[in-house]
Amino acid sequence: EREGSDFSPTLLRWIKVYFPEQKDDGVIPYCSLALKECAKEIGLNYSTVNPAAISWLSLPNKIDLEYAEMGDVVIISRTGGNHVGLLVRHSKVFNSIYLLGFNQSNECNIQKYSVKLIKGIRRLNED
Repeated sequence: EREGSDFSPTLLRWIKVYFPEQKDDGVIPYCSLALKECAKEIGLNYSTVNPAAISWLSLPNKIDLEYAEMGDVVIISRTGGNHVGLLVRHSKVFNSIYLLGFNQSNECNIQKYSVKLIKGIRRLNED
């Protein structure tokens, strides 16, 4: 979330799909909408998913952490709300998961989270 002119044109285009009046990416938490727009670009359209990260729990393919695979969608709690990203790996040793996600320290990157934050895991497929 960066206010002003230092924003991604692609990200702003995605944000405007849901929030047409936005001038930059400085106010909108965009982890969910960016993931949804990426899914749409590869032909996956999830009608029950919206800009709220928690909406990914509406997908039907629930997965337990022990069966989770790289690329599964992980919904976690965080300060101020929820977050969503794609599973990169699960470390049993460190009791953590690594997520590829948007709006992680204002970037698209991989970050480590405690498994205690997991609200749910879903496997992507066509709606």
